[in-house]
Amino acid sequence: MKKLKIFTLIGLALFLSGCTINSASNKNINQARPNENVDNVITNDSNDSATSTMTEAQAKVIAEQTCIKGGESLTSGYYNEGTRTWWFDANLNSTREGCNPACVVSEDTKTAEINWRCTGLIKPEVACPQDAKLCPDGSYVVRGGANCEFALCP
Repeated sequence: MKKLKIFTLIGLALFLSGCTINSASNKNINQARPNENVDNVITNDSNDSATSTMTEAQAKVIAEQTCIKGGESLTSGYYNEGTRTWWFDANLNSTREGCNPACVVSEDTKTAEINWRCTGLIKPEVACPQDAKLCPDGSYVVRGGANCEFALCP
């Protein structure tokens, strides 16, 4: 029994020694390496969330070149940290009903596209009664259209 306790203690000690964290190896994983461009390194201190490497002004230039035509404009930008994208509300000359377009600039690809952000209910088609009307020439017509009216007889 005494040997079992000794082996258990030794096993526990070995297990716990493997679970310690070497704080020296966790200092700053985002430090620039020699000959690396420091502008491309994102620092992430423990108290800060991830930050954009692209400024709002840089993103707006890409957005204006891609999404905007003559007479259209963009509002101030919003940075989404989760998707690493800049969002600019776009005042476009051509719009879609129920949509609020935004020009979205990807920080990773440095490209932009319009996100229409459409909302609203898509009206289902009306189910018309399945009856038929006898026409004077002996043929039949069925109901259809938005008001479920009988088609004209030939």
